[in-house]
Amino acid sequence: MEKEVNRKDYFSIELENSEIEPNCSPIYRNPSYSKGKLSNLEGLNANNLWELFVNSVNKYKDKKCLGTRKLNRDGTYGEYIFKSYEELKEEALNIGINIMKMDLCPIKRYEDNEYQKEISMMGILSKNREEWYLTEHACNAFGICLAPLYDTLGEENLKYILIQTQLKSLCITNESLDKIISIIERSIIDSTRDSILIKNLICFDDPTMEINQRAEKLNINLISFNKLREKVSKKDKELYKPKKIKPDDMCSIHFTSGTTGYPKGAVLTHRCFLACVKSSYEHLFSENEINLDDDAHLSYLPMAHIFERLIVMNSYYLGIPIGIFSGSVTRLMSDSQELRPTILVCVPQVLTRIIQTVNEKISHSNFLVRTVFRKALTQKESIIKTKGDPTHWLWDRIIFSNTRQILGGRLKAIISGAAPLGLDINHKIQAIFCCRLIEGFGMSECIGTLGTKYSYAHLGTVGGPFSDVEVKLTSVLEMGYDSTKEPRRGLLKIRGNSVCKGYFRDSVNSKELIDDKGWLDTGDIAERQEDGSFKIIDRKKSLFKLSQGEYISPERIEGIYLSSSPLIQQVYVYGKSTDRFLVALVFPNEQGLRKWSKNKGINDSLPLEELCELPELFDELNNSFHKAELSSNLFGFERIHQFKVIPEIMSTSNGLLTPTMKIAWLRVIVSNSRVFSIELLASNRVAVGIGLSANSRAVASIRLEVTTFLGRFGLKNIIKVVISITLEVTLGSEKLLRIKTL
Repeated sequence: MEKEVNRKDYFSIELENSEIEPNCSPIYRNPSYSKGKLSNLEGLNANNLWELFVNSVNKYKDKKCLGTRKLNRDGTYGEYIFKSYEELKEEALNIGINIMKMDLCPIKRYEDNEYQKEISMMGILSKNREEWYLTEHACNAFGICLAPLYDTLGEENLKYILIQTQLKSLCITNESLDKIISIIERSIIDSTRDSILIKNLICFDDPTMEINQRAEKLNINLISFNKLREKVSKKDKELYKPKKIKPDDMCSIHFTSGTTGYPKGAVLTHRCFLACVKSSYEHLFSENEINLDDDAHLSYLPMAHIFERLIVMNSYYLGIPIGIFSGSVTRLMSDSQELRPTILVCVPQVLTRIIQTVNEKISHSNFLVRTVFRKALTQKESIIKTKGDPTHWLWDRIIFSNTRQILGGRLKAIISGAAPLGLDINHKIQAIFCCRLIEGFGMSECIGTLGTKYSYAHLGTVGGPFSDVEVKLTSVLEMGYDSTKEPRRGLLKIRGNSVCKGYFRDSVNSKELIDDKGWLDTGDIAERQEDGSFKIIDRKKSLFKLSQGEYISPERIEGIYLSSSPLIQQVYVYGKSTDRFLVALVFPNEQGLRKWSKNKGINDSLPLEELCELPELFDELNNSFHKAELSSNLFGFERIHQFKVIPEIMSTSNGLLTPTMKIAWLRVIVSNSRVFSIELLASNRVAVGIGLSANSRAVASIRLEVTTFLGRFGLKNIIKVVISITLEVTLGSEKLLRIKTL
């Protein structure tokens, strides 16, 4: 049964007797906690994550808990082999006791860490694999603070974290061993060796002879993880028992992805995680409208990502089996079809890529298939928009039963987080996979704090606050956001039990993050809806201003251009306060680009660099962008006036994407500084007056058609006047620029 759409205060309600500060909205809470204290650990019967897991072991015992795909001799992957809750507990205890016996994580005193001075710490640098989950449980049992690191981190950031944490022991895979050894070797040359205290590398795989020799020269111990898995004696079990860990003891240091500089380590306690596990379950699924029997979760987002770690903890709590992906996103569909998950956790970039792939395949189908599919998709999207129902009695049977099989065919819910998801992608994902899409909001600094519900998701919003936090909006008047008037818009701030205790050994940034009243600054601009849900509409920290004083929200504009053409995979929008217009780097979808080239009669085997310089590609993208600008009603200052197609996509390997798949904008600017300064922004300033040498050939095509909406000034639907000039300049054989002047 569908809930009433736009039900007033369904997702949040004003705190009773809320004291409203100047330039702030009232304080909002989950409707179940409109007065008194926030939800805490009531009913969990646990003071720490180990006790929470032991409760699940006692409840589920021999039920499937953690599964890994069998690797066949021919290199293919077979079925999932599961370990039970009881088996996982026993292995974790063996590992924890052996860590204590070998003194791998001695207590160290950090005088400049304001929250907790004495800490026992273990690092882990690995993709998701069984050893990761076992290490986490072992650390939770014996009071060891876990520092998860993304395996895609570059050497510079890894070195910074090693120095910042002063780790003695690090669990690691062979893929990262060379990187860590190299960092330590180079630290001898640059005289920073004394700042890196790593003594033990706990290897999930067998290291090569070369790595063994290099580690020996550095006086570093390589310890096999299998050594830690060895069964311990009864005497050892009596001597080393799980510690009595308090809720407010440090549990983990989660490092931010580092979009603007070095990663910062959010200090999270056991209470942070426990409160979030309890409140997120109650919020998302408490109305029993989803049957959790026979469910499964596919764990493929990195466990170093706070979002994935929360979902895994919820899975333990609810007795949902967890299947670990087989190590490569290229096998994600194969893993899904083998495990057949019912709950899938995704980030917007993955969902966008899925839609692009489906669109690409449909576009190359015959006319009948294209027509029927688009008809079915349009009808389902319409139903989702009006009724919120992702099912259709006819189209699901004859069309979408096939698309559901892409991810195993059993999905009940897709949970999206980490960044706002475009409404168009939201509709299409629900239609194609015939399941609910739940959106949430969280950060490394506060785990998960807001979410929609399985029973009723206000599309395009991140729902309302979980029961362990409260939220408010503060005005950002210079951007035109006033939280004191309806609709209330402003900077989203969060306070409650899942909020971190600040940044590790970083008091300056900690004070900027959390004020003296405990409010965490998310950096996101939100708008409260009539039903109490919150919609993320802007990002204060990533905004920039153009010379005419207009603020630009690049993520929203990037999303519009990204969805305009299947030929592109990424878009990066850039502007400066000294310039009037936006410019962009466009990164191609190589597979789609080669198919398009072949259809156009162009040699599709040309190097990617040459394909990116094709005048035909420029025209194709130019037209797609223009249509997207008009359909999205972008104002003139929001439109890309010049773009350059770059053959190398942004990725974690080249450092242009963070491990959480956010754009590391500072690195993008630096690595493409020549393109920005010479090819794009320079001409932006001189407009049409571009100097051409005697040998250069200029071809100009002028088109009048750009829109000026008087509706912006309150005269909607009266008049549309369009004047736009597009100047294309070809220098030699290379088409560099697209300039559109309003």
